[in-house]
Amino acid sequence: MCDYSLEGYKTRKAKEGDRLRLKTFESGTKGFVDPGGSGGVPVCLLPDTKLVVERPRGERAGEPEEAIFAQRDPGIGVRHRDSIEFKNDPQTWLLQDLPEGTMVEVIALPKAMPFEDYSKESADPELERA
Repeated sequence: MCDYSLEGYKTRKAKEGDRLRLKTFESGTKGFVDPGGSGGVPVCLLPDTKLVVERPRGERAGEPEEAIFAQRDPGIGVRHRDSIEFKNDPQTWLLQDLPEGTMVEVIALPKAMPFEDYSKESADPELERA
């Protein structure tokens, strides 16, 4: 999923092997883009997507670490919810709190795709509304 404030953008779904960069969009919301592709198109991840993230801060900054993409309180109104949960860190990091330029690699998509929106095909299979 992409955060609520990216719903007005054309997006594409994440694929295994994607190497993505965190970007701040005109809306002020941070989301992932493919730096080697069309850098302005948000790449949407499903909850439980497994990632390798270059740690943004702390004593292990820059080191790769496994994490999962999550959504904090997805049913509660319009607020930022996209987040990352590191395997060895009890803190959930909102994308909004991570520095722009943070790099992630998609290593596995979730087995089930629980969101109806992702089963719908768009006119362009690479791009769709979030």
